[in-house]
Amino acid sequence: MDKLSEIAKFQALMQLAVVREVDLTNEIRFQTGVLVSLGVDVNNQIHDRHVRKSIPISQAEWALSSVRNAARLVNLPLRKPTPLSYEKPVPSRDEVTAAYLRASGKEARKLPSDWMAQRDEYNVAAGKPARHGSDLVPLNMLAEVLAPANRGSIRVPYGINNDSDIVHARDATKATAYTCPGCEAPLVLHAGEQRTHHFSHQADNACDGETLIHITAKLLAAKVVRENNTAVARIRLQCKCSKCNATLEKVLPKNAFTASVVEARVGKFTCDVAAFKGNDAILAIEILNTHAVDDIKGAALGLPWVELRASDVLDDPYYWRPTQDGLKPTLCTTCKAAQATLEQVANRWELPLGQPQYVGAVASCWACHETIIWYWWLGIPFAENLPPEPKPQTIQLRFSKMYGGKYWMNTCPGCRAPQGDNFVFLSSESPLHHLPINDAGPIKEHRQKRNADLADLFKTIVRRNI
Repeated sequence: MDKLSEIAKFQALMQLAVVREVDLTNEIRFQTGVLVSLGVDVNNQIHDRHVRKSIPISQAEWALSSVRNAARLVNLPLRKPTPLSYEKPVPSRDEVTAAYLRASGKEARKLPSDWMAQRDEYNVAAGKPARHGSDLVPLNMLAEVLAPANRGSIRVPYGINNDSDIVHARDATKATAYTCPGCEAPLVLHAGEQRTHHFSHQADNACDGETLIHITAKLLAAKVVRENNTAVARIRLQCKCSKCNATLEKVLPKNAFTASVVEARVGKFTCDVAAFKGNDAILAIEILNTHAVDDIKGAALGLPWVELRASDVLDDPYYWRPTQDGLKPTLCTTCKAAQATLEQVANRWELPLGQPQYVGAVASCWACHETIIWYWWLGIPFAENLPPEPKPQTIQLRFSKMYGGKYWMNTCPGCRAPQGDNFVFLSSESPLHHLPINDAGPIKEHRQKRNADLADLFKTIVRRNI
């Protein structure tokens, strides 16, 4: 088997895949195996440092037929050529920013669809099923709060005792007087065997259900914060990994808080609940019933915060499932291990980490196979403009024959080999392939069309097949 002939077939397949409307995934996969069996480095065949000659269409079609026969594939007819296009969908500024923040361990916040929660509450009050989109919403406690009682009033699951403590009806006693958390009117305890224990007002009154839910949730949140040091049930916080977005669950440490204050003043805002450690407020808790925390308040609070849905707090005050938050980034076990490896490689090569305008990932140099770091930044691939300062020393302005000019690219800190953008950012095997691509603009007219065609070819093939 002639090695040069098989390499020519591989290059012909890649050229055909872009100039003809046909899927050559199976053919390229077969030919890749042939090259590997011959000891050919396939990466060198797709890397932009290597010059390739233009292959006539007739010769490329002959190569395709030969590969299909060898692979025992159906000899599908080629379709008519389609014009090449260099127009790439450019993501909006908001999409690029949001993706960059996620890759940097931060999160671009969006306001929740709180109007759906309001609709659900009104539906439950009217005796209709609560639906969120097409799925039933778990509102058992909320339904119990809003269900009509015999006196035409509302069932109240919690009451305030003489010590100003909030108590669930199942833990209440007949000998103790309780008042409503919402309107402060006296409550009657119903603790029979046939129905769920609950309170109700002594007579018909104008106690507002929405206000009652909001106030009760605030008092419950403040209570579990105060009892965090001594309570048998610990506060569990649901959060997401800031890198892979996996759902995590944390148990807050016993000494996380020492006190709580309802309607606490934090800066120029009043928070539903503030958790303290000593004399310092360390966490703001907002209860979502009708109005969500907006971006202005979230950014100006100046301390970590969580927004909890009122119905969730009533359902289980010790399980916090924020609808949005301003907490510090959290990593899952897998991402923590990856971060530790990244730091070890960075220390070895004395490369920087933690710069907000750069995202680093561990990779292998295609030339010397050393473990190195590739950097992503806004402006790649083929960045002709100076990257943000201070830039890592491995990002250098180098010439690429395939690109037909110079651009800022990653280089190996060991052998100094350039790590071409086709290989670093566009390959499906790249650790950076999930990050947004911000093209450097239309291909300049002075570049030779052959180079432009091949650059587009290799991007397409690497994305789809290799």
